Amino acid sequence: MADVSVASSPTPSPQTLEHPSLYFADGDIALSARESDMLTYIFRVHRLFLSHYAVGLRGMIAAATGGDAIEEYDCVPLVRMPEEDCAEDVARLIEVIYDISSLPRRLAAGRRADSPLLLSGLLDISDKYKIPGIVSVIKEHVRKEWPTTLAGWEIRQIELQSTATHDILPEPVSAIQFATAYDIPSILPAAFYHLAVLPTKRDWHDVPERPSLPAQSYPVANSHAARWFSLDDCNAVRFTKGRDAMLEYYFAHFADNMVPVTDAYGRRDTGCICKFESLQTEMQCAGVCQNLDCLQELKRLIERCDHAHGFCGRCVTRVRQNFAKLRADIWNRLP
Repeated sequence: MADVSVASSPTPSPQTLEHPSLYFADGDIALSARESDMLTYIFRVHRLFLSHYAVGLRGMIAAATGGDAIEEYDCVPLVRMPEEDCAEDVARLIEVIYDISSLPRRLAAGRRADSPLLLSGLLDISDKYKIPGIVSVIKEHVRKEWPTTLAGWEIRQIELQSTATHDILPEPVSAIQFATAYDIPSILPAAFYHLAVLPTKRDWHDVPERPSLPAQSYPVANSHAARWFSLDDCNAVRFTKGRDAMLEYYFAHFADNMVPVTDAYGRRDTGCICKFESLQTEMQCAGVCQNLDCLQELKRLIERCDHAHGFCGRCVTRVRQNFAKLRADIWNRLP
């Protein structure tokens, strides 16, 4: 019986490649960074730029260029970057260093819902090598995407209603994770509230990034999606407790408005015969929704609270003022 041998495919060898766009012929130092176990990129750049902006790299450059045993690549000293510095992050860092003044403009022009995820790697490596200019610009860019006032939130709602695609408006879970990781607490109230009014069945990965259907077929306002499965345990507990406390506060204080006008002694004004049953019914119907948008619901009731409900002029004014105050109180109590 003849032997049958099966030829095995050759094991691929690790590759070292010169970076296609960040390998300058007149560069005077090379950086080596791994993209994966099988691929390493070489960057040939100018040490003047690196040493000027990246204080944390000065020691590594000095060690690679001093002494007798200098490792070289293509006739220039070679710096081997730590394994935790992947080639993608190193490339983005070098690109920014070469044109650092344009970073705010480029971030604004490339607005994306997943900016916190895309920028985390650049932020980490910039912080590691002590480039505060890049760190502060990235943090400020993400921070400005989230309103810190109720008026700012109203503007956000207009954006949500007028934007057909979901890939250019901030996504709350990635923002929450970013804010807690990099200590930017001003992001959290709006991000947590935005998450609280989103249906849990709308996961980010279930919504196409580039719509091929008409704009009206895609989610707007509170139908936007979130990366629900990326929310860590600590923030998930904080979110759940905060949402429950918000709804409890809303329903408890909503009832305070369901009383007639009284005089200075707490007696019902004989001139007021208003009944609040219709307003109570609207509130109760809205309350069955787990992801109730309290701020939007109160705004809607303010607009609908008029003489058509059978309210007198004083009750219309009083209820509208109280609802406006309740909206402000809810916003100020956000976690």
